[in-house]
Amino acid sequence: FNSFHIVWKDNNNKTHKESFNPYTVTLKQAIQKITEKLQTQEQFLYGKDELITLECTFKKCHPPIPSDISDDALLHDIYKHFPHYPIIQVYWEISAWFMVPYERTIVVEGIHSLKKQVDILPDPTPKFNPFFYISDLHNLHNIENALPKTKPSSSYKNLLHEIINNGYLCNLLISGKDHNNEIKSDIQEQIKKQLHFNKYNAEDLVLDENVLTIMGQVKELYHSDIHKLMGYPLQLHEICSVLLYCGGSCNFQFGYDQLHFQHHKWQYLDMFLLTAIKKYSFHERKEESRMNLYCGLKEVRLQNIEKDIKEGYFISHFFASDDLQTEQMYRTDRGCILHFHPSMRRAQNIFSCNVSWISPHKYKCEILFLRSFIDDTFEKKVAKGLNGWKAKVKSEDENTQMIILTWIMYDIFIQQSLQISAIWNNSIDLNLIYIALEGLYGDIEKAVGLLVKFEKWKTQYNGEAKYTQKMEEFQTRRCCNHHVNLFCMFLQKKTSPKGL
Repeated sequence: FNSFHIVWKDNNNKTHKESFNPYTVTLKQAIQKITEKLQTQEQFLYGKDELITLECTFKKCHPPIPSDISDDALLHDIYKHFPHYPIIQVYWEISAWFMVPYERTIVVEGIHSLKKQVDILPDPTPKFNPFFYISDLHNLHNIENALPKTKPSSSYKNLLHEIINNGYLCNLLISGKDHNNEIKSDIQEQIKKQLHFNKYNAEDLVLDENVLTIMGQVKELYHSDIHKLMGYPLQLHEICSVLLYCGGSCNFQFGYDQLHFQHHKWQYLDMFLLTAIKKYSFHERKEESRMNLYCGLKEVRLQNIEKDIKEGYFISHFFASDDLQTEQMYRTDRGCILHFHPSMRRAQNIFSCNVSWISPHKYKCEILFLRSFIDDTFEKKVAKGLNGWKAKVKSEDENTQMIILTWIMYDIFIQQSLQISAIWNNSIDLNLIYIALEGLYGDIEKAVGLLVKFEKWKTQYNGEAKYTQKMEEFQTRRCCNHHVNLFCMFLQKKTSPKGL
């Protein structure tokens, strides 16, 4: 019976359809089958295969599924009364969220601790203002429209071909600190001929590791202990794109072109940076991070930012680090420092990752932020404030500025959270207040009432002792905040915040 179909949308808002035999398949089995398909997709794309939550909203299905139906009911019993059954197509509102298991994640702050400290000189390369404003979103749409929508069949070849085509063959040849040196044009032509380089066809390129020595570096990084711990989530061309961005002289021209909306010139470097950063970011335990980051922008001064930046986005990929002193050197005596509040690393849709294990720079922790991009869920996320950030002037003088960036959701809830926290003399974790406020749609009075019940529950029902018995279970599920974990136990005993 392949005429009965269930349609659903995944977390990226893409539509899927699956045929079922309604006479033998139960509601529970159908949900399980769809969940497994979603899990396979998330594992393939991002390495996320541990189920966090699963929900099938019966009343939002079309036609709606009765709320009192048994999990063991056959699909036949649910839909047999509808016209044209069993030759029908039904829509299910189902969502399943997954994460990378704890054992395949890494601690954010620990990566660069083994790096050898070395003296550095200020970077002479100017940096550019990497910002979009909410009014510029049409430009973001234009960028996406100019880029390819599908991944090429020979990703590695296309990436290296693009680098050569843009005049940076030198970045692929010599390992170590000299790999940015210029190579005489006649020697370059000989090398291109040896590699069968064809300006118009990437498929002709010969990937000779003896010539393209960067490929050896990429292999070493692929087999490194850190990448092994994560379960080898990144492909060779993705590691190569990060390595080129971190250490190649092409970085400057790449950034310059992106800031002038010439993204099509570097479509493969951009594409693979995007997939690498997004994929890798899911393997970091950013929920444990409280790191403040900084980025020095030379000869950049932002005007009227609190008025103009109602919601900010990033035009290009860029670095930030935990070394304020170094970033001040990059800024020089004229420019600004971007101060990234820890919420910027934890934001749901602002992707970033610690690339210190890939970067050839050994003197600091380097966090690579992904440029803003549009996917099928972008508009919904913009409406909810999930994608952007806000900027405020922290300090400034005639020549320099310090600008602090915070995730919009943090900015929305922080004042209310502090107001509620003051009731308990600031003794309650702000994360608890945030959860209560978000679940109760920002209703302060109801949030306070919920927290009062929580405090009573801890005392009357010995909640903290019960949590201690389950603490390890929470930690292995990447729930690192003990106060939040205890609060979740309380909510589970009662009901969801929206029902209280």
